[in-house]
Amino acid sequence: MATVGMGWLIYSLTSSPLYLGLSSLAFALPMIVLPVFGGVIADRVDRLTLLKITQGGMLVGALALAVLAHTGTITAWSIILLNFVEGVFLAFDNPSRHALIPDLVDPDALVSAMSLASTSYQSAAFVGPALAGIILGAVGTERIYLLFYLNALSFLFVLGTLALIRGVSQIHLIEQTSVSQSLRDGLGYVWRTRLTRILITLAIIVGLFSRPYSILMPVFASDILDVGARGLGFLLAAPGAGTIVGSLVLAGRGAISRKGRYYVAANLIFCACLSAIALSRIFPLSLVLLFVGGGFAATSGTALVTMLQLNTPPHMRGRVLSLVTLAFVGVPALGGLAMGAIASAIGTPTSFLIGAGIAATVMLGLGARTLWNEP
Repeated sequence: MATVGMGWLIYSLTSSPLYLGLSSLAFALPMIVLPVFGGVIADRVDRLTLLKITQGGMLVGALALAVLAHTGTITAWSIILLNFVEGVFLAFDNPSRHALIPDLVDPDALVSAMSLASTSYQSAAFVGPALAGIILGAVGTERIYLLFYLNALSFLFVLGTLALIRGVSQIHLIEQTSVSQSLRDGLGYVWRTRLTRILITLAIIVGLFSRPYSILMPVFASDILDVGARGLGFLLAAPGAGTIVGSLVLAGRGAISRKGRYYVAANLIFCACLSAIALSRIFPLSLVLLFVGGGFAATSGTALVTMLQLNTPPHMRGRVLSLVTLAFVGVPALGGLAMGAIASAIGTPTSFLIGAGIAATVMLGLGARTLWNEP
């Protein structure tokens, strides 16, 4: 819901897709620089404690956004600043959260666990934007601050859930070398390990050129499809619905026999959906394309993270998965700035076509050649 509110508010205040890109950049900067340090910390401390600290910090930021919007003192730059603060906390939160899952389940249940984790997250990503659209349709955009208060409230439930987890193994804790040495060890491991190096490279390229699409959804809702704030909620909810269906199917299967092959194929389908969205001027068709594309984008990510978790020793997991955080969150936010600039210059649909074309070309050239026969 907060994503819908921030995107609509920034575009309402500025009428510029470039400001949507700047907000994305503010979030991207800490998510590009800090996750590798977050991964080092996740390998050195109790991961549950770290998650409680980061979630508490994001609660404070969410509440500040709600108060500013409620009092009418919010500006585009204050939203951008709070996006930056959230990025700082998330840079330490995500590596620990990803690294924690293999400590909670047996290896043969990891694919199902990752799929269910994705379903849990994307259920919120589906219900939240759709509910935001309904709320804004009922109370009007002048009360958009309600979305931000609900977002702040949600962190209390997250903290309560974390408090219920007990008995997590601490075998991951590494020898207390310096942070810089731990960082060099982690990056060196990634570089020397062929499969890990290729997966991280592909994830970064896909994250830069195809995953930032949601950042420009306010432009589609307002200028291209003409469906307003309520329609924006459904445009952002459709990929989440696809993710829920895809992740539940994947969880039910329990395993993928050729994870590398699935990763490549799913990303190519996702890029095809993005290209079709760029050409669509029909709201229901765009929703269907977002539903299908969201499902394949999320399940391809599940396949990638599972491959990395299964091939990474516990004491390296936080550092390796910190690069996944960079690829999944930081890089797409940086790509959002580039897409915002391109959209301002030559149009939003064209920026979609360019990004999807580059991602698909790299996936065919590097991904298909190196991952097609991976188990």
